[in-house]
Amino acid sequence: MAKTGRPGTLRRHGRRTGDGFARDIVRRTRDWREALALAPPDAPRAALALAAAGQEPDPTRAAELERQAFAADPAFAPAALAHARRHAVL
Repeated sequence: MAKTGRPGTLRRHGRRTGDGFARDIVRRTRDWREALALAPPDAPRAALALAAAGQEPDPTRAAELERQAFAADPAFAPAALAHARRHAVL
């Protein structure tokens, strides 16, 4: 990996990684699942996972992404609500 000119940014296999990398993916492709998969460990994983769950056509995978969002940050209200809604017994 080589440092680039921007602080906090590295290049891996010709791709930029770092703070703004996930945002760049979303801006270009509108694919939250890809942004989550490529996001660095310090990225806001709860928000990324919840956004990816909203795009996921498979209900089982969407539920898993909502669980990941809740696990990443239980205080993130949208993730807590989505997780609780899916597991609510009516």
